Amino acid sequence: MKNLLVYAYSADSSNQVFSHQLPVIDRIATNFEEVTVVVPTIKKSTTLWTHEIPQLNKKIKVLEVPWSQNRTFRNAINLFRETLGLINKQRIDVVFYFMTETHAAILSPFLWSKKIPQFLWYAHASKPLRLLFVKPFMKFICSSTSGSMPLRGNKIRLVGQMVDETLFKQHTLDPRFRYRIIHVGRFDPSKHIEALIESFLEINSSFPETKLSLYGSPTTESGFDYESDIKAKYSKAIKEKLLTILPAVPRSSLSSLYKENGVFVHAFEGSLDKTIVEATLAGLPVATLNKEYIRDFGSWGNSPVTLVTELESIFKLSQEDLQGELDRRRNLALERHSLNQWAKQIGSLLVS
Repeated sequence: MKNLLVYAYSADSSNQVFSHQLPVIDRIATNFEEVTVVVPTIKKSTTLWTHEIPQLNKKIKVLEVPWSQNRTFRNAINLFRETLGLINKQRIDVVFYFMTETHAAILSPFLWSKKIPQFLWYAHASKPLRLLFVKPFMKFICSSTSGSMPLRGNKIRLVGQMVDETLFKQHTLDPRFRYRIIHVGRFDPSKHIEALIESFLEINSSFPETKLSLYGSPTTESGFDYESDIKAKYSKAIKEKLLTILPAVPRSSLSSLYKENGVFVHAFEGSLDKTIVEATLAGLPVATLNKEYIRDFGSWGNSPVTLVTELESIFKLSQEDLQGELDRRRNLALERHSLNQWAKQIGSLLVS
């Protein structure tokens, strides 16, 4: 069997964006004899090592190579030196850059000269110059959907999202929670939180029993300002307990949280967001403006799609009809966006 070297973004199970990376690497590790994972930092307090994935200590070795802000040249030299040490000490047959295109830009020409096959996972709508630079050195560049991959060509492979189906078991909707609306995601302007709240307030005038809970934390300075502005603007709804704003929760807690809610609402219109696939697997109806989701799963109402019309259509469905549609959507999510299918496709590519 081959040895795999992975450059990942995070080994922190509490990371709001990249908490999934080590569990995902663990799935593809079955295709290899040894796996070495390079990350910028290792959060010492994380329980990931001993509880969530105990086999990490057997096959997967994790190496911390610090990455400092605004120290690009020093970072590059340090990364190159550590990588050179790795390939001199052990056999490396395949390299996988897991959303680390900057690392790929630094290392790929050298590793290409060593004839080591390289693969990049990139899932973002933006097209930075470093992505264009690394393309010739990659065997394949993989992504989830066309909206998450700005490049085209025979080196591109689209393999769906990587949602861990074991974390999101389907539950039957509880009628007591049917009008509880939830949103999970970063508290950033790109998520259009204000549009979510405005749509909720409009639907609340027709369905006064509805309540909205927002779970998520800002990730940028502008995000913290945005959160403060939102709380101030909608202080009346917060005071009346129609609207609740709470910090991010660990991904492992989402499934139990979804059991106590009736609808997932979402307004991000870019590439397919993992959170709405997770909610679909958990058995929640998703009201969204996301075109890639609607293309895969369909909408609840007629065109043009708005959050208000989607919510109205969901609330007007009988429990039986709603559950039937949720079952159909979950099966689609398993087929196209589960971690199981993703790991099979990526694993096959990496050992090809």
